[in-house]
Amino acid sequence: MRFTVEIAGPPDALAMAELHHLSHTVSFASFASEQWISSREKGEYRDRWVEFLTHAETDTRSQAWKVAAEEMVVGMVKVGPMDGSEAQLSSMHVHPDYQRRGIGSLLMNAAIEFIHTAGFERAILGVIQANEPARAVYERNGWNVQELHPTGVEGVPIAVYGIDIEKA
Repeated sequence: MRFTVEIAGPPDALAMAELHHLSHTVSFASFASEQWISSREKGEYRDRWVEFLTHAETDTRSQAWKVAAEEMVVGMVKVGPMDGSEAQLSSMHVHPDYQRRGIGSLLMNAAIEFIHTAGFERAILGVIQANEPARAVYERNGWNVQELHPTGVEGVPIAVYGIDIEKA
């Protein structure tokens, strides 16, 4: 199967939202409480993706990518500025049926190249501490644990990773 990595734009918002919602409600089911899982609203994901992708069209320091397989979005990631020299990589998700096929590394490569080109010196990301497959992708790509937050986001423990872009 052939995968293509492309910059995502506003027309991709619904597909990105659907994958994001699927990842949070299916892939995260073993990491988060039933209350957290059931509180996920697809419309909120759509609204956030529309906002981000529309903003990224004019912000040279924000970008999102999608990985497609046969015109279906099977992976995604976004990058935006934290401050002048630090970027945040977020919303990196791979469809459950397409995991462990190198899609995470494709997304990571696109994101790191953009972070470097956009002039950021460092980047950070947060990941659920129990999400060992995702953490393995980050660590294979040079990211290091910076902090552990036991109460995390909405009660889900988070690990914060960082990378020095000059060394990437």
